[in-house]
Amino acid sequence: MESTEGDETEALIMPSSCNVTDYQSTNNNDKKDGAPLTLDQAVEMIGFGRFQIWMLMVFGWCRLADALGNLAPSYIMPKVSCEFEASDLELSLFPSTGLAGILVGSFVWGSIADIKGRIPVLVLCEIINTLFAIGASTSQSLWFLTVMRFFWGVGLGGSVCVTSTYVIEFLPIKNRGRYMLTLPGSFSMGLLLIAGLAWLIIPHEEWTWYIQGYTFNSWRLFLLVTAVPAIASVPLLLTLPESPRYLVQVNKIRKAKTILQYVYKKNKKIPLSQVNFALQRVAASNSTRRELKKFSNITKNILSIITTPEMRKRFVVSSIILSSLAFSNFGLTLWFPTMIERMDESNATSVCGASIAPSNKTKWDNSDQTPVYIDTFIQAAANIPGHLVYLLLIDTVGRKLLLGVSMILNAVSVFFIWFVSSPTGSIVMSCVFTALSRLSGDVAHLVNAELFPTKIRSTAMGLQKAVFEQISSILAIVLMGALLSVHCAIPILLNSCPSLDWWSFIV
Repeated sequence: MESTEGDETEALIMPSSCNVTDYQSTNNNDKKDGAPLTLDQAVEMIGFGRFQIWMLMVFGWCRLADALGNLAPSYIMPKVSCEFEASDLELSLFPSTGLAGILVGSFVWGSIADIKGRIPVLVLCEIINTLFAIGASTSQSLWFLTVMRFFWGVGLGGSVCVTSTYVIEFLPIKNRGRYMLTLPGSFSMGLLLIAGLAWLIIPHEEWTWYIQGYTFNSWRLFLLVTAVPAIASVPLLLTLPESPRYLVQVNKIRKAKTILQYVYKKNKKIPLSQVNFALQRVAASNSTRRELKKFSNITKNILSIITTPEMRKRFVVSSIILSSLAFSNFGLTLWFPTMIERMDESNATSVCGASIAPSNKTKWDNSDQTPVYIDTFIQAAANIPGHLVYLLLIDTVGRKLLLGVSMILNAVSVFFIWFVSSPTGSIVMSCVFTALSRLSGDVAHLVNAELFPTKIRSTAMGLQKAVFEQISSILAIVLMGALLSVHCAIPILLNSCPSLDWWSFIV
C-alpha cells in the first residue's frame, strides 16, 4: 500500500529570487527551471531546518503533556479508592470515562481540524486539558472526579491525533520517519517524568489541608502539577503558523504563500525580500471552497473514506493494525504488574500459575509503593530500545518490513510469559514486550499518517483513534480483568493477535 503524500496537486508553486507575478500556466508536465511545483515539492525544496527543529520541540513538549494527562489516573487510583471508599466497579469508571472522552475528542477534534485549521484546535484542546485537570484536582467526590476525567479526555483525544497531522505536513519525505520519532520519544519521556512526580508527591500524606470542609491533599496536588505542561504549551503553539496544506484546501492562497516564504527564510537564512513564490490553486470550484469551511464537510470527509475504494481499503487495514496494537498494549501493560504481584504473593513458579485470590494488603500502604515506582521506571525506560531500533531502521529497512517483523516478535514475546518463573524474569519479559510494542506502534502510526491525503487526514486519524483504538483499549481493560480469573492463557492468546495482522500492510 503506497502513501498518498506525493499525489496531491492542489497548488502549484514556483520559486524565484525576484518579484514575479502568479504563475498562470497549469502545465504540470513542464519540469524545466521556472516550471510549477506541487505543494509536496515545495515542502521538499524548503527542506529541514530551524523551523522544523523548533516545531518538533514544541510538539515534543505537547506530547509530553499528553503523557502526563493519559497516565495520571493510574497513579492516584489507590488513594481515590481509599478516600471515597469506592468499590472496584465504581473505581473502574474513573479511567474508563477518560478513555471514552478520548474516543469522543479524537473524532470531534480530528474532524474539526480539517475544517477550521490545526493550530486553533490544538490550542483549544490544551486549554481544555488544563481546565479539567485543575477541576479534577478540586474533586471532593468520585462522581465529580469521573466527570472531570471525561472532559479531560476529550481534550487529550484531540491533541494526540491533530499533533501528528500537523507535524507530518511540514516535514520533507526524506528521513521523515526519523523526524517523527520526536513525538513518541517525548511521550516516553513523559512516562518517566510522571512516575517521578508520583513518587515525589503522592506518598506525602502530611501535605493535606482542610478549609471549611474542603480537602486538598497530595494526590490532588499531583493532578494540579500534571496540568502545568499543558497550559505551558499554549504560548508555544501560538508561535507556529497554520499548516499551508490546510490553507490551500480552504483557498487561503496568499496566507499559505506567506507561510512558505517565512519557513524558507528561516531554514535558508536569506532575507525575506529575496524569497518569492507564485502560488495558484488548480482545483476546487467556488462552491467546493465554501463547502470546505462548513461543518457539514465532516460528513463528506467520512463518506469519502467509506465510499472511495482505495481510501476504504487503507482505512480498514490500518484500523485493524492499530486496534490490535491498542488492545495488546493496554491489556498486558495494565495488568502485568498485577499478575506479577499475584505470582509473588502465591509463591507460584510462573505468572499463569499464580493464585487469583485477592491480596490481604490494605487498599493503600505507602511502604509498599517504592517497588511499584521502580518497576514503572524500568518499564518506561524499556521504550528507549524500541525508539532506537526505529531510528536506525525506519529509513533503511522500510516501513512495511519493519512493521511486519516487529509485530511478529511482539506476539512471540507474549508467549514467553508462560515460561517466566520469577519476578525478575517477569520484569525482563515485560520490558521486552514494551520495547517491541513501542517499535510496532511507532512504525504503525507513521505509516498511518502517510496513508491519507491532507483533506481527510485528521478526520481519518481521529475516527480511527476514537472508534478503533479507544474501544479496543476499553475492551482490553474489561476483558483482561475478567479473563484472568478464568485462566491466564486466554488473555495471553488474545494479546498475541497482532501477529495475525502484520500482513495487512503488505497487501
